[in-house]
Amino acid sequence: MLLIVGFCALWELAIRAEWLPVYLYGQPSGIGRELWKGLAEGKLLRDAWVTAEETVLGFLIGSIAGSAAGLLLRLSPTTAAVLRPIMVALNGLPKIALAPPIVVWFGIGLDRPGRVKATHAAEIPGEMRHPLRIRTLPRYAELFETIWTELGIDLAA
Repeated sequence: MLLIVGFCALWELAIRAEWLPVYLYGQPSGIGRELWKGLAEGKLLRDAWVTAEETVLGFLIGSIAGSAAGLLLRLSPTTAAVLRPIMVALNGLPKIALAPPIVVWFGIGLDRPGRVKATHAAEIPGEMRHPLRIRTLPRYAELFETIWTELGIDLAA
């Protein structure tokens, strides 16, 4: 605890003595003041709730959509063969690089009905790797095929 207090005191001194630019590093006293203000007004908790809600919804929607897409690609080898180069290229991109175009395409905000959040859509390329995972685990593929056969789903169709 003493180390953290000492670090913050040295940081505050460096800002006040103008050894470090405040616009680049912030000021511990200013950060604390804004933290207290956000807590007092309830804005910080509200924003934290929205962030948590978007994260959970993004994970659920992205995982379900990506898993469904991966399963469909596993069931359709022709489609998987056609889309494989695109999936490999998308997988090679840093996921953070996909965020700006997704935000431009789909918009921002849960208040927009019919729009997909960028956090939701960003999960989909990562989850579309499921057909590759299934192929590398042939025992699981056989298990799924057995289950589908028992359910009367024709994989050859």
